Amino acid sequence: MLNGRPLNAASYEPEAAEGMLMTVFGRNLAPGLQSSRPATQMLGVRATLNGAPLQLLFVSPGQLAFRLPNGPGSGEFRVQHAGVESAPVPLRIAGPARRGIFSLSMDGKGPGAILPASIRRGGAVEIYCTGLGATLPPAEGLERTRIIPQVEIEGRDAEVLFSDLAPGLFGVYQVNARVPLDSPTGTAVEVRLRAGGAGMGISGDPI
Repeated sequence: MLNGRPLNAASYEPEAAEGMLMTVFGRNLAPGLQSSRPATQMLGVRATLNGAPLQLLFVSPGQLAFRLPNGPGSGEFRVQHAGVESAPVPLRIAGPARRGIFSLSMDGKGPGAILPASIRRGGAVEIYCTGLGATLPPAEGLERTRIIPQVEIEGRDAEVLFSDLAPGLFGVYQVNARVPLDSPTGTAVEVRLRAGGAGMGISGDPI
């Protein structure tokens, strides 16, 4: 039923972090394809951690996507469908992700999901990632992260303007930062984000 353990949906590596979007592959996981508002059951399919239902993002015969709860811990992951339950897969949930920045290709490779496409010195960029953990109680329609990450652009500290769950994107976090005025220009730059001691990096567009 399952082909291996769940993977970080941003990097496709076997990493599990609190609040992270995860994906898992297998065979006959669901009778069809459904992608809708997050739900604990889709097309009769459930994913659980220690028996507690997880929020599903989409299901298909060969792949599921779901979000882990906030808070570190460990447990057994299972998928249930049509009265059949997968063998348990051990899952350890760490703190903030080590590699959580999405790539434009959505396969963990290549340039990052960083906007705008044209980055300028002194301008603001939006970094889309997963696995930053718990948020503060909603205020003014926003859900800010409890841990404010540090952002580096080509090794230079960038001012963090915003760190929040991205509006309208389930399980996706948005971190806005200002590009340092002394950032090098002309080549693709490395963007690194650190939260709670963990660091994630990916390339961005030229400045």
